[in-house]
Amino acid sequence: MLKTRLGSYTVNAQLVEKLTDFFNHTVPGMLSSDMTVMRASDNTSLTLRYPDHAVRYLNASEYRDKPFNGEIEGIELELKHVMKFSDSSGWNEEGESYVDGDGMVLKAIVVDLSFDKDRDNNYLYMALQDDGADRELMAIQNRLLAMLEQYRNNHRLIYRSEWFPPIVFLGAGLFGSLTFLIHEQPLRALFAILFGFCAYLFIFLHIKGYSEFESSWQRRWNAFLGWLGFGIAGAVLSILFFF
Repeated sequence: MLKTRLGSYTVNAQLVEKLTDFFNHTVPGMLSSDMTVMRASDNTSLTLRYPDHAVRYLNASEYRDKPFNGEIEGIELELKHVMKFSDSSGWNEEGESYVDGDGMVLKAIVVDLSFDKDRDNNYLYMALQDDGADRELMAIQNRLLAMLEQYRNNHRLIYRSEWFPPIVFLGAGLFGSLTFLIHEQPLRALFAILFGFCAYLFIFLHIKGYSEFESSWQRRWNAFLGWLGFGIAGAVLSILFFF
């Protein structure tokens, strides 16, 4: 068993398609010869999480070419498969066979990959009952993380703690008050800049999330965030030069 906490990623339709192909075709080819015959596409599901509901596709390939829209809060890909063999060819690294009550050899794999706006719901969980399981799990993880590398973003740098958003909110209130209460320069300029930075960062935290999903809904909010940044910068400059 292997569970890894993931960093923050920007997830789009292209990445979902790549991950689906990885689960369906790449993973089986990295297992023992007994496991390569499984039809992973029939056992890979895709779940899209929204604020008030979730949509699950029992076959992840069904989502291919569908519009990537709506207020997506999380995406989860799951591969779960169990195989039985009538012979005794299934042995683990300790020399023990995986045999059920009927004398059938069992081999199984679980791969659960989750991205979410909530930091704690970004993880990779894998379990494998196969020959050389530890080696195969590490190979799958390394190859998967290498594929995800180009989709990494820097949101993880500001999502360090659950206390960070309220601290930023309080900072915005404090520096905003000090901007209007203190008239001496350069203190007023410093407080105005800090107020603008905290205000923008607080809104950023709520719009973007830990992992970001490039849906049509998110693109509209990203455009709003860009204009809001210009507005806050303009307000700070007005305070500095006219008040």
